Amino acid sequence: MKELKQKRHELEARLEELDCLSLSQAEIETIVSDAMDFLSGLEFILRQGLPQTKLTILRQCIERIWINKPIDTIKLAIRIVPAGNLQATQECKIFLEEKLSM
Repeated sequence: MKELKQKRHELEARLEELDCLSLSQAEIETIVSDAMDFLSGLEFILRQGLPQTKLTILRQCIERIWINKPIDTIKLAIRIVPAGNLQATQECKIFLEEKLSM
């Protein structure tokens, strides 16, 4: 009887692990689906969307912008997609050939 109880506890623990994995897989699928939806509408919004909508979309893609007028450079920290909470960023340095006009 003791052995059966031990086996039951092991099986229940394994069932909990499988449930967690199932939830994790569902979360991953949701994240991927949300990212794909976002990316599929990105081009249309940037080309034909209202200015406020464009700004909202760009804020979701760009973490930070540094402008250095004396040496004519712009440095961007852009978010890598897909990411669940879009917190991962990568810096990309762009050198301008023309003077910045601000």
